[in-house]
This record gives sequence, structure tokens and C-alpha cells, in this order.
Amino acid sequence: MEKLKNSKLLAVVKWVWIAAVFVAVIVYTVNNFSKVEAYFATIPWTRFLFAMLLVLAGKVLTMQGARLSVTAGGSEISFWKFFSIFNLTQLGKYLPGGIWHFVGRFGTYRSEEMDTKKSLRAMIAENAWLISSAFLMGVIFLLLFNRSALVEYGITLNQTQALLIILVMLVGWCIGLLAVQRYGQSLPALSPRLILKVALIYLPAWLCFGLSYGLLFPTMDSFLMGIAIGGFALSWSVGYVAVFAPGGIGVRELALTFFFTGTAYAAVSPVLASVHRILWVLAELLMGLLVVVVEALRKQPANPDTPPDA
Repeated sequence: MEKLKNSKLLAVVKWVWIAAVFVAVIVYTVNNFSKVEAYFATIPWTRFLFAMLLVLAGKVLTMQGARLSVTAGGSEISFWKFFSIFNLTQLGKYLPGGIWHFVGRFGTYRSEEMDTKKSLRAMIAENAWLISSAFLMGVIFLLLFNRSALVEYGITLNQTQALLIILVMLVGWCIGLLAVQRYGQSLPALSPRLILKVALIYLPAWLCFGLSYGLLFPTMDSFLMGIAIGGFALSWSVGYVAVFAPGGIGVRELALTFFFTGTAYAAVSPVLASVHRILWVLAELLMGLLVVVVEALRKQPANPDTPPDA
């Protein structure tokens, strides 16, 4: 009886949680739409569609990265189950405090019979992979496409020097991932293959996110897309570690504006940062809604067979 009561209470808490985060996301979207409403008339709607698809693709990849952090620790959660966990808990970042997605993720891991150590190790690995890959991708693309921004700070690099820095960073990143395996995940043996899996998941994810941002600019070229990929990845990492801002709201947009300072896109970048934030939030909302709808349909009882005519 006690177990039944607890399961009912858990179900009520779950649906209250879902309702709260959906309301928070909708309120954010409505409050920010007026800032960018006029902009939407200047860009073909297909750009927004492709940008949204790229955001969704990046979200699926980062979800797979989070699932990899769980399976690497010896636990198994099915694709759809983890898809549900990831996308519902992600919405918690928009609640006041900015930490509820961590709390929700930890709670769901524990409900999946992962002990405290495995849950914490998976979350440590996931966040280390996220932040380090974003920083790496951001620096690589900015060194390749926007070294001129460093001149304002007295740093002048030629192409050879930039490539050497990139090589050193890649080697350092691999060493860092091995350190995460040893001290963060406490794996019994170091796995270079796991590094390859992390790279094949997260680097394409940041490529998708950056390209989705670049698609929002009125004009596009390789130079712009390079800055967009690098600037978005670095801005995301800055916003992510700013725990005082739910979902990095405000911080990411400010950082994006900073990275485009001194370019021909400086004036439009604040508007585009807000537009991309709306697409980002809508993508998370859509994925959360998909989970809710599918789960509701799966729980519906099958229709009884129609009795034969007399």
C-alpha cells in the first residue's frame, strides 16, 4: 500500500513539474517575441525551418552524449526512455534558480536504479564533455576565421601559429578526456575509443548549433559561418557556467554580441542572438511536448474488439 501511495505521489509531482516548466518556457517565449517580431519579415521562412532542424539535430546529438555518459559507467537505459528523461529534465533550466535540470536529471537517474556514485559520475562526465567540446570548437573556428578580433587585444597570429595552437588544444582535450575517465568516471581502464565516440557526438553537435545561428544572418558566406560556429560555441559555454542565469539567458546573448564586435555584423548580432534563443527554446519545448504526447498515447488502453453482429 505504501509503495502504491508513493508511486501516485511521484506521478503527481512529475506532472506538476512538467506543467511548471512548460509554463516557464512559454512565458519566456512570449515575453521575448516582441523584441524580434519585426525581424522575422526580413528573412525567408525556410531559413528558420532549416535553423530549427539543425537545433533539433544538435539536441539529439547532445542527448546521445548524455546517454553515452550513462552507458560508459555500466548502466543501460533504452533510447526512448533516455530521450524522455533528457528532454523533460532539460526544461527545468528555465525554472528560477537555473539548476533544476541537474536536480531533475539526478532524480531520474536514481529512479532508474542507478546508485548515487554512478549518477554523479555520469553527470560529471556529460558536463565535462559538453563544456570542453564547446570551448574547443569555439576556439578552433575563431582562430580559423576571426583571428582579427584578437588584434584589438595585442595578439597577432599567422595561420601556421593558429594551426599549431589548434593541434596543441586537440591533444590537450584528449588528455583531459582521459583524466575525466580516470578521476571523474572512475573507469576500470582508460578507453581511447570513448574519446572518439565523444568527439563524433559533440563536435558535430556544435557544428549544427553554430550553423543554425549563421542561417539567421541576412547574408551568408564561409567567413560568417565560421564566426557563427565559433562564436556560438564559446558563447554557449560562457552561458552554461553562469548558473545564476536560467538556461544561460542573457549571458549567451551578451557573449554572442561581443564576439561579433568589430565585424560588419555587430549591429545585427544582438537581434539575431534573441531570435536564435527563441528557436532554441521552442526546439526544447517541441521535444518535451513530443515526449508528453507519445507517453500519453502509449498509456491509452487498446480499444475493445467490436462484438460480432447477432
